[in-house]
Amino acid sequence: MSSSGKTRLRQILWRWYCGAAIALAVITFSPAVLGRGGERVLGLPASLLVGLVVALGFLLLTIVAARAYPEDTDSGDS
Repeated sequence: MSSSGKTRLRQILWRWYCGAAIALAVITFSPAVLGRGGERVLGLPASLLVGLVVALGFLLLTIVAARAYPEDTDSGDS
């Protein structure tokens, strides 16, 4: 794959990861999560469990996205 092809793929992946982060943030504040009053899953309130899963999702997404961060194509001062 050529250098410009790699850069283009990294930009596409980066945008996808940003979209996934926005989707996780939207899921966090959706009525499906906030509307769970007294439900319990594994002894935890359902909203807390969903919050933990979303936080883990953000952590994993950050690690993966950091590896695909687009490289700077500007040569700068060098």
